[in-house]
Amino acid sequence: RVLDLIDNGHTIQVTSDAAVSMTVDDRVFSLVQFHFHAPSEHTINGERAPLEAHLVMVEDTGSLAVLGVLYEPGEVFPLFDTIISALPSKVGDERHLERLDLDFSESRPAGSAYYRYEGSLTTPPCTEGVTWFVVADRQSLGVGQIEQIVSHLHGNARPVQPLNERELFLVQPDPKEK
Repeated sequence: RVLDLIDNGHTIQVTSDAAVSMTVDDRVFSLVQFHFHAPSEHTINGERAPLEAHLVMVEDTGSLAVLGVLYEPGEVFPLFDTIISALPSKVGDERHLERLDLDFSESRPAGSAYYRYEGSLTTPPCTEGVTWFVVADRQSLGVGQIEQIVSHLHGNARPVQPLNERELFLVQPDPKEK
């Protein structure tokens, strides 16, 4: 596997050559990149988490979906150690890592309940028409892992937005389908 990391001045963005996809309602979305926000841009029960990852995905039609995963202090997640060891040191810095033995399937909280809504990207120009999936249960990362990622983000979270007329759905996967 190959990972590319860049500090684009707003976040740490990670791209990979791993074929990671998500299927929802017979629609297949493929991972384009993921990046981080601190604190989380979404809240669950009105509370932000210290860190949120946005996995930006695209369908063959060009439709965008974003999977939001909120992280709280807990168990160390080894996949993130590779990312942390290569974090760019300043804005504009890029890191290119080759021949990595990474299993991205471990990073997807498969079978978890999630919130779904139609919204927008969270960075300007905040393009509408994005299908959001936000994992309902916070995932855990080691305290040091969270601190190291957050130290590169400088409070890059968008303020929590009102729902306006958007419908928010809680989707509970059928346990028999795991």
